[in-house]
Amino acid sequence: MATNDLGDPAMEIILTATRKAFQQVNEDKKKVEIHMKRLTAANQQLLSDKERLIDENKRLQAQLQMAVGGAVERERERVAAPTLSGSDFVGGVPPAAAFVAVPPAVPPAAPPVVAPSAPIGGPVGGNPTSPIDRSIGGPVGSGDHGHTGANHIREWTGADKTGQGDEVFQLVKRIQTHQQPVHAVSMIDTAKAGSLVMATGSWDTTVQLYDLAKQKPVRMLGTTEEGDSPSKMGGLYAIAFSKTDEAIMGCTSCDKSVYLWNWRSGEKISKLTSHQDEVNGIDFHSSQSVMCTSSDDCKVVIWDFVEGIVLRTLDKHDKEVYGATFLGDEFQYSVATCCFDQKARIFDMRDKQLAAVMSGHTDDVIGIDYNAKAKFLATGSDDGFIKLWDPRKSWRCATTINTRETPELKENEVKRVKFSPNGKYLAAACSFGGVLVYEIEEPKNPPHLLVGHTDCVFDVAWGSLHGQDVLVSASHDKSSLFWKANTRSS
Repeated sequence: MATNDLGDPAMEIILTATRKAFQQVNEDKKKVEIHMKRLTAANQQLLSDKERLIDENKRLQAQLQMAVGGAVERERERVAAPTLSGSDFVGGVPPAAAFVAVPPAVPPAAPPVVAPSAPIGGPVGGNPTSPIDRSIGGPVGSGDHGHTGANHIREWTGADKTGQGDEVFQLVKRIQTHQQPVHAVSMIDTAKAGSLVMATGSWDTTVQLYDLAKQKPVRMLGTTEEGDSPSKMGGLYAIAFSKTDEAIMGCTSCDKSVYLWNWRSGEKISKLTSHQDEVNGIDFHSSQSVMCTSSDDCKVVIWDFVEGIVLRTLDKHDKEVYGATFLGDEFQYSVATCCFDQKARIFDMRDKQLAAVMSGHTDDVIGIDYNAKAKFLATGSDDGFIKLWDPRKSWRCATTINTRETPELKENEVKRVKFSPNGKYLAAACSFGGVLVYEIEEPKNPPHLLVGHTDCVFDVAWGSLHGQDVLVSASHDKSSLFWKANTRSS
């Protein structure tokens, strides 16, 4: 047996084992270094992913903030039906520049209670029975939510109920496509297609689309059939078209839901279910993918309708809220509401605070509309009065119009009100079965009287056709009337 220099065979064995151990240690060390490099790379990737997710979260938060100018509450909820995504819409998410920070729309920190500019004369109390006429009935799926005022219809002496206007407004056509009372109407001018499309919503649970320019039906949305059809809705109370995507239309229902449709294709996009009671009103923001809805649950909900999420819930109402409207680009963070507590309110959506409370009506406030050219917010009430509120004077009442001054209209109730786009006219849907159209420059002058319905007119809508103002009505006699003005719409 060979020996080392020391002549000890045992020592040679020990040295050989030691060398092998060192070699194994070196190999293990290299393996550990490789693993450490891999772990370091993985850790770096995790850090990079974390930073990316943080940036993405900041971007999403910024998008939600710019929708209403502030931090979005953690109360948003997704609906069971398919939600909307930005890819469903032309243009996707609105640009951040659209919601730069600006001072509040209305300066006062505490909301002033606005009193009428002059004492209100005439009958007080509107319908003496109740805000809901239980003898009339309501839409399909509703117990009695009519608000028709049908008991107050009066024959108008000297006016033919088959349809009559005056020297300015001429009746073009009666349109009857529904099986039940028509409670809502809206219009959209599709300039590229050369069409003026009217949408009517009825207690028969459908929306009927009609082309006024071509005077022919377009399509029906929803169904009157019984069962669980995907397109089934409850009876309808309000309709509006999106101002940022003209293919989108929204409608509200007695089934506590808000429905969004692509009216061009006939596809139901979404069913939004945040409200806890019947949903009465709807409006779309003028420049953002934002929508507001009002309900008998005493709340107004502000939605991001692209994502189908709740941005704000405005709950400072004492009774049912029948209408809500945005206040244009000048007051882009503000929304106005009208309520059965006989008041109208203006909210700053950024912090949900009240900017103004307008008092003066003596019955349910049903109609509300704002027009930047007219520079007025209009409200209409079952007390028979219309009020014009001036934002230049901290939303104080500038004019009060008594629709009951004419003896034949002594029990008239004002339902929804709507300004013409040019701000020249204000139309009031009325319980006597007609429409009163006031000229804003001289609101105290006698109105244009448009008759032809045999039941309560609940809603009106304006449009422009061949350079002329056009007006359509929605009546509980199951029909709509199409009027054309002989004045220019510009």
